[in-house]
Amino acid sequence: MKPAHDATPAESDIHNDSEIWKAIPAFPDYEASNLGRVRSLPRVRTDAGGRNGGIRNRNVPGVILRPALHKGYPHVALTVDAKGYTMPVHRLVLEAFVGPRPDGMECRHLDGNRTNANLDNLAWGTPSENQMDRAEHGTANIGEQHPMSKLTELDVIEILWRSEAGDTQTELAEMFDVSRKAIQLVTSRDRWQHVQPFRCTFCMDDDKLRIYSGYRFSDSVKDAIKEAGFRWAPKQECWYTVWSIKAEDLCLQISGSIEDEDISPEERAADRAERFAGYRDKRRHEAGYHADRFEAGPDAHGFQNPARAERAAARHDRQRDTALCQWSKAEYWQSRTAGVISHALHRSDAATRRGRILEIEKEIRRIEANYTPCPKTRHIMDTDCWSDDKNALHEKAWCGSGRGGHWVRVDRLDAIKASYARYIDHLNMRLIYENAMLANEGGKAADVEMVAGGWLGSHQIQKVNRSAVTGRVVSVALWGEETGYYKETGYKERTTRKVLRNINIERCGESVYRAPTPEELAEFNGTRKAKKDATPTIPTINPTKEDAQRLQDAWNAAALATGKTTKVVEIEEMTQAQFSRSLKHEYVFITEVTIGGQTIKMRLARGGGFYDYHAAKQVIVLTDKPQKALPTIPAPAPAEPITAGCLF
Repeated sequence: MKPAHDATPAESDIHNDSEIWKAIPAFPDYEASNLGRVRSLPRVRTDAGGRNGGIRNRNVPGVILRPALHKGYPHVALTVDAKGYTMPVHRLVLEAFVGPRPDGMECRHLDGNRTNANLDNLAWGTPSENQMDRAEHGTANIGEQHPMSKLTELDVIEILWRSEAGDTQTELAEMFDVSRKAIQLVTSRDRWQHVQPFRCTFCMDDDKLRIYSGYRFSDSVKDAIKEAGFRWAPKQECWYTVWSIKAEDLCLQISGSIEDEDISPEERAADRAERFAGYRDKRRHEAGYHADRFEAGPDAHGFQNPARAERAAARHDRQRDTALCQWSKAEYWQSRTAGVISHALHRSDAATRRGRILEIEKEIRRIEANYTPCPKTRHIMDTDCWSDDKNALHEKAWCGSGRGGHWVRVDRLDAIKASYARYIDHLNMRLIYENAMLANEGGKAADVEMVAGGWLGSHQIQKVNRSAVTGRVVSVALWGEETGYYKETGYKERTTRKVLRNINIERCGESVYRAPTPEELAEFNGTRKAKKDATPTIPTINPTKEDAQRLQDAWNAAALATGKTTKVVEIEEMTQAQFSRSLKHEYVFITEVTIGGQTIKMRLARGGGFYDYHAAKQVIVLTDKPQKALPTIPAPAPAEPITAGCLF
């Protein structure tokens, strides 16, 4: 052990109101404190070194000794009659305050911390009591901490529940590579008595796993629990995490089964709200106490000593500051209480549950897209940078859509699907539960067979939009009003006009929709048909190649005449399938065009792409559709170019 050194204590260390010093019976020149410190008393030391080889006396001031650790316990170096001793601090404290060590007794650290030598943490006890403390604190040389142990606590926990499930001792011995006698000692509880079974639960409402334990397990078990993503909840006295395959595997390993959670999220929220309300009331009481003391104080502090008056005034002001501080803390806990209640109500709301169902369905579709080939995309033969043979060709399929799509080897699709199987099963189980709970809370409007002409509240539905993936209703079109500046008034007057608005109904209940009566439906269909008949039909023309070229030349001339572009656009020929595919990605469009005083619809594209907006529009000719001559194309005039509506 490294010898201890003396250290001059700070004034705050010597004058501590909560620290009590008492003499150590066996060492009269030293004292021990109830806070686990040892100091030497001022004394006169006689030693050699005087003039002419004489003896001299020196005044030695008292100092607080600096301890050094030996086997984890703090020790100090003491001197009695010129003889040195190294003593543990915990023993000196007990001898000073409790008395000499009784026969057969030893020091107990009640919290299991060897470096904590406070008097409140120490007591004389028998060796068996000390060993029981070590087992309770997890510092005993038992279990997996024993150097001869072949099993870990996780192994023992799994052996216990497997034995209760019916596995034989021979099977368990082969599984864990130990003798049958070792398994017998574990199952009979002759060994590893400190290990207790775990209880694991799952709550479908918040999608969380929880682990309950009735004993202090080892650090290796704690590390395994933390590695699986669990966090400790001190007020709930359990470990929790959001469901994952790794967390579920750990729960099955330590308990063998996962039970349903007994406490609902609403009950947990109520407990938190009650606890926060207690914190709030306590801070309010403290704020009122300090405010009353401030009010009871004098307005002026008069003393003959100015410094004393200033200190009294400062103490009085601190009462006010403390009251304000405690009141702000009370307001904080008031907001936390309101937040807990609001969040609990939000989680239990039917609209929120419908939103969770949409998120689960979205997650299932996202995962399935990772191993489901796109039927519209052909397979390719390409190399795989992750394979051993970088030059070998493999058949690949396009999975996913948009930016999330990627090429996947066909021979790996089944393996990818199998890796997601448990996650998909878990999501489907949650989906069944959420739908079952929602059926008792008003259902979903998306599951109702809506028709145009029905009613959403007080508004009549003009159009029903369905999802191309699920086939359910996702939104409906209703007439509404919109205020702004529009082309009809030259963008100069603020007007209000009727517009169709798409209203999402996926988070609404079944009660928001009312089916139309036969009379209402007949009136709606009649009004729609009359409006359609009154609206002139604008034909969509697929021009001949010659007419398309003449029109393109006229548009190019008009665009070049503006001086804002130099690009000459050529006509584009494609099939109907190619046009439909490009139309999906908004590369092409169908719009109204006025030619020679006649309005028609044509298929066009952005001639200048997404950057040159001044270039002429590109005329598209479908090669697999009948072609028709365009109206007379007048000669282009720079001042009055041919107009195309909604081209941008």
